[in-house]
Amino acid sequence: MDIQLKDIVKNVPVGMDLQPSFLIHSGMDLYFVINIREPITNGVRGESSYICSYDLKKHAITWIVELTEKGKFNSILNTPVIINNFLYVVHSNVVFAIDRCNGDVVWSKKLKLKYFLGVILSNVEQRLFLNNSGELIELDPFTGKVKQSKKPRVRWFDSQVIPHRGKLYVSASNSKILELDPDNLNVLGEFKFAGGWAVGATPLFHNDSLVCASYGGSINIFDLESKVATKKFKKKAGREANQLLVNDYYIVFESLENDALTCFDVSKKKRCWKLELTGIKSVWKKDNDSIFVIHERNLNYVVDLLNIHTGKLLTTIETSPKVSEANYKFGLWDGSGGLCSESGELFLNYKPDVISIHSI
Repeated sequence: MDIQLKDIVKNVPVGMDLQPSFLIHSGMDLYFVINIREPITNGVRGESSYICSYDLKKHAITWIVELTEKGKFNSILNTPVIINNFLYVVHSNVVFAIDRCNGDVVWSKKLKLKYFLGVILSNVEQRLFLNNSGELIELDPFTGKVKQSKKPRVRWFDSQVIPHRGKLYVSASNSKILELDPDNLNVLGEFKFAGGWAVGATPLFHNDSLVCASYGGSINIFDLESKVATKKFKKKAGREANQLLVNDYYIVFESLENDALTCFDVSKKKRCWKLELTGIKSVWKKDNDSIFVIHERNLNYVVDLLNIHTGKLLTTIETSPKVSEANYKFGLWDGSGGLCSESGELFLNYKPDVISIHSI
């Protein structure tokens, strides 16, 4: 079945697309963002934005909240997060806490942005963190009041905050990933990449290792204790890495020139397989043995299910005509792709104006 976004948002301005973004599945609810944008901008400029709750049992919208501010770029740029009964989302320079039951805005907090990079929210064991350029802030999730704030010597942060073995980790500019004390956010150590590129990817963990790519020319496996890179794999410098870790298997493709999907075995520190695929858009996990990938084939987008151990095609889930390259010359919008629930439902949001739901 499909969720038709034009049945949810009426009177869409001519020339604007409804871009479904940032899917979150929780119980019988599907939360998602709708950004109304002129396709050719394919970026931050938006007519307006909505955050929606969809009841998967009743197949109906539970609530919808419009977030629009005059004179601002009206797009939601990063993934909302859930803590207890609240959904948190950043629109323009304001953080909103929304009641998951009825869509009421419980509190909002205005931020002073230094750079227009977008504010990244994180749920760290029911604690609410946000990155605002080079400042890391913990907010009280019930009131929005600042609990603590730190400004390490980085120009900006560019990933969610991730907990691991009692410490916190976050990627930043200056080619580094910071290890932080969870109590006071003091810097405990750094994982350094060569060169001067930002990292731009969220750290991943495998046993006693940290695994991550950067905008620079390498994918690094770091020893957690010594923080030294024990293995490096080459990649193109200047390309954002899209990455996924499933048990021992690390899968990566690069933005823009994204015509290869590569899988590494982190335990053995070697490459397992590489597929030449055109125009890869998104990759995500189905289970411990398979992954989904959206890519281009014969002027279409296809959603394939691949064996994670071999890279071989298991089945094609869906085929859809490509969006206009004139309108989407930089690829699909941030937050597009798909999501697989534990109950076996596949949600796809890579087409304007629609979210597809499949039973798999």
